[in-house]
Amino acid sequence: MDSTNLKALELAKQGAAEGTIVIAARQTAGRGRMRRKWESPEGKGLWFSMILRPTIAAEYCAQITLLTAVAAVKALQVLTDKKFSIKWPNDIMLDGKKVCGILAEMALTADGSIEYAVVGIGININMSSEDFGAQLEATATSLYLATGIEYEHEQVLKAFLDEFDLLYSHWHCCGFALIRQDWLDYSCTLGHKVTVRDNDTEIYSGVAEDMDDYG
Repeated sequence: MDSTNLKALELAKQGAAEGTIVIAARQTAGRGRMRRKWESPEGKGLWFSMILRPTIAAEYCAQITLLTAVAAVKALQVLTDKKFSIKWPNDIMLDGKKVCGILAEMALTADGSIEYAVVGIGININMSSEDFGAQLEATATSLYLATGIEYEHEQVLKAFLDEFDLLYSHWHCCGFALIRQDWLDYSCTLGHKVTVRDNDTEIYSGVAEDMDDYG
């Protein structure tokens, strides 16, 4: 299909239940933040989107992306015994290269609460160096390149959903505090210089020291 997020947004608008998952063998128009193209060749990765209907105020919507990132790190570390990290706001890194990306989109009700959210996840599973090409090889990696093991897509999906289910349930009953601490522990952004830009205009730069409840 063109994009699992686009399909999930369509289904959510039609009333699809929370927990609905859209999976594609291949995306022809996969996308990341700021509408950047996400390469998603057939059979090489896990490309899927989840429909969520969280009962939170819209100003806390960034917590969904942060929670998803923590779930991804926990799942991938269990699967591979490798050390993963989170690059703010939505990239999962392995050995300094991107292995997973997250894109959350949502719709609001008339009173400003969240009607539904769609969270898209792309995990590079069995991609080789040739699959990335010269342009991406320096910045992207896969589970296969890191471990030499080819993973089953269902195996990776189940590992992620197990972790996500636990964190999502905890978030609803107990709040964001412990998830935020996990995110901070996994972060590879804190302690480093960052530059905030609006398109090509630099707004400010400095050292990332912490992250608040709003992401």
